[in-house]
Amino acid sequence: MAAVARADALRRRGAFDEALAAYEEALRQDPASVRAHVGLQTVMEELGLVFEMRRLYADNPTHRAYVRARLLPHGSRRERLVAMESEPWRSLGRGLWEGSTRRRRADLERAVRLDPGSSWAQLAAVPLASGRDARGRAQVALEAAAWSDPGHPLPHLWRSALEDRRGRLDAALVHALAAWERAPADQRIARRLFDVAQRMGRQGMTRAARALEQRAGALGGVAAWQAAELHARMGDKARADEWFERARTLGVTAAEVSIARARREAPAVANFVRAFRRGVEGRYRHYAATGEADSLAKFRDWARGLFRTTTGVALAPRGKIKSFAFIGELVDPSVDSDEPLVRALAQHNLLLILGRRRGGPPEALLAEIERRTPRRDWTVRGDTVSCEVAWIGRRLVDGYLEWAGGGDLAGLALPGIVLVDLHASALWEGEQRRRRAILARTHARWRGQLALVRGQRDDVRAVDDPAGVADRLLYTAALGFADEVLVHELAHLVDAQRHLPVPRHPLRNLRLAVERGFSQREILSFLERNAQLAAMTDGRTPRQALGVCCSFLGGEGEHARGYAEIVRGIVSVIVRHPERFPAIDSSRVIVQQLDRLTDRQIRSAAQALARRWGLGANAQPMLQPRAPSAEANPSAPGTRPS
Repeated sequence: MAAVARADALRRRGAFDEALAAYEEALRQDPASVRAHVGLQTVMEELGLVFEMRRLYADNPTHRAYVRARLLPHGSRRERLVAMESEPWRSLGRGLWEGSTRRRRADLERAVRLDPGSSWAQLAAVPLASGRDARGRAQVALEAAAWSDPGHPLPHLWRSALEDRRGRLDAALVHALAAWERAPADQRIARRLFDVAQRMGRQGMTRAARALEQRAGALGGVAAWQAAELHARMGDKARADEWFERARTLGVTAAEVSIARARREAPAVANFVRAFRRGVEGRYRHYAATGEADSLAKFRDWARGLFRTTTGVALAPRGKIKSFAFIGELVDPSVDSDEPLVRALAQHNLLLILGRRRGGPPEALLAEIERRTPRRDWTVRGDTVSCEVAWIGRRLVDGYLEWAGGGDLAGLALPGIVLVDLHASALWEGEQRRRRAILARTHARWRGQLALVRGQRDDVRAVDDPAGVADRLLYTAALGFADEVLVHELAHLVDAQRHLPVPRHPLRNLRLAVERGFSQREILSFLERNAQLAAMTDGRTPRQALGVCCSFLGGEGEHARGYAEIVRGIVSVIVRHPERFPAIDSSRVIVQQLDRLTDRQIRSAAQALARRWGLGANAQPMLQPRAPSAEANPSAPGTRPS
């Protein structure tokens, strides 16, 4: 039990590598420990080892139901209910997903009565206490239920949200602090604590700042940074300076600290940012609830008026809104923008994008700028495109699609400018490094146990059973996600030049529409396919780009469909020219062997595919490959990326 408790503590702190080893040790001591099995499965899922988890627990009836429940995040309610094979889980499942509000409440009450002392029963009681249908919050309760651990942070997080809605901010802060103490590495909890403290005023901010200071080291400087901002808002400049410096020494970059200080020293702009964030999210909620939407001109004028109100600065006359037939509208976000609001925010290292996609509501993106590359010519797939590149850091306001759960965008291509999100790139590379550290310990096993499937000529071309090839490609790839995103987005601009404005290229666009069945979804898949193929032909990291494509196999959306088309195309090139790829056994399923290709072979296959599709390719990559290193050597399983 002590070994499991230690593993649980590591998991809560976000130390997933150490937690995995600790759970494995706990299972060696007690192979029947349900808590250790559940913790191991949870950590494996956090590290993205779903393929390994399926294989490990495929024949274990004790935990099969739990695994099925976790691996069906987008499944139907009935599929989830079937996974709940025993009481009181079945009652809990019905309470979360089935029937009317009254029926769900009755099932939740039954689940609590069956075992009132367990922590999962207390979690089930959270939506009951709210007095309303809180299915989303209760659904997350199921994720924590299996731990049967009263020290878990989620009950306190939900209780904090519940007290906040009831207007009891003091109690909300108490529970937010309790949740944060149990999981200091969870930024969702830290953000909740920060939000409640600010709305409580000086007393709440003082209490939160003291707690953040005491545990600053555990959050790698983020807590220190938040404590500094709290002191700055209370007007204590000396304490704010002290904790900004502490944040820098604990790992927050100098650029981030300078941005934070600039915002603190320009409180009027900081006031605008806070008011803008609240206002935009309020408008997003209104759009989602009612289907009503303002025009982009009205949305832009509201933002200009808010800037004048919060800062006291009157802006020059507004600029023009650019309109693109069949695409949407955009306020120029470039360094040469004619919109005074964009230029005013750029002086504070902030990038503002205001736009509206065709058929959607107006939306905004506000982010901190890390650096800007002036407009220049880039050559991608043999075509030249001229644009500026903005490398952005932390996002302060998300676009409507991201806010509505449409996924985080690592890059964005707009007329004359490309955005590359360095924060998203760093998170992705950090995730890959964590997964590499785990896979390095079991490298020989998961490579040696791979049983490649024999098949007929048509069978070997199939891509529906990749057998974890994405992990094997990314394990041995040179990482450079920001570079991949840059080439991907530049390729989108190349396609925009080839197809937009629509009336200027009637025959080319008609052919595209016919080939794609006049389906907007298929046309978007075509564009994503072209962009990712460019990342393989012209980017620094073709192996990584192919690994990303394989990681989308079996998924939904235009990216998944376009990337699957690339993988099928690469497989067809290998089948047509087996002599060029001697490491591939053509009698077995090709997709499961793609990790045997070198970077040069992957780039060559991608260039052949680009020529087949009439896209063209540079004679030399636009971004030169990185120098060979141990991290990209499949024969060195113990190495870690630099």
